[in-house]
Amino acid sequence: QLVGSDQNSDLAVLKVDETGLTYAEFGDSDQLEVGERVCAIGNPSGLRLQSSLTVGYVSALGRTISSGGYAMECIQTAAINPGNSGGPLINAYGQVIGINSAKIAETDFEGIGFAIPITDAMPILQELIANGKVTGRAMLGITAQAVSASDAEYYQIPLGLWVVSVTPGSDIGAKGVREGDIITHIEGTPIYSLEACSSILSEYEPGDTVKVTVFRRESATRDNTFTIDVALSGS
Repeated sequence: QLVGSDQNSDLAVLKVDETGLTYAEFGDSDQLEVGERVCAIGNPSGLRLQSSLTVGYVSALGRTISSGGYAMECIQTAAINPGNSGGPLINAYGQVIGINSAKIAETDFEGIGFAIPITDAMPILQELIANGKVTGRAMLGITAQAVSASDAEYYQIPLGLWVVSVTPGSDIGAKGVREGDIITHIEGTPIYSLEACSSILSEYEPGDTVKVTVFRRESATRDNTFTIDVALSGS
């Protein structure tokens, strides 16, 4: 049974109606060091190769990986493939220290995988168990896409986040931000990507107020840039 899921972090909690199962012990991913041996368990190629174990090493820590514009600091390891994504990353003591999440699947790359550290995943999982969703994440109240360098040059507009839609009832909408505007700064920091936006907002809570700088093309001959105070909404 699905208890709850969080699309931003790519995490979910399932409930299994069964007794007598051996549960996994969680470790402390904050204590990991590069070079430690780790393994992943999963079902590459579906159930035909179920319960396969792959072994690798902690290649790096604190790698920023984004999912749908939400950035997380991940463990880089060589043990991930599509079949064991979502399974546990296990240390030499048999403790779960990460949740396998992604890999680089481009032609020129081989065996570069990423796992969400368990110390970062646990607060999200605990909230999913309690509420069925993550409720404490601060949001501007918009959907947006990054302005590419080519679009900025062609249209003579600044880099930033192009507002695709505004959430009904959001404070940013009440302050006049509308579709087509470009958010260039939050609290004076340039915002060139969705990841940069989520990184800044992670330092705030719903209800906090931030200064947002907005670029608007009023007409073919007139541009306008203004700054507003926006109360953040919650997920």
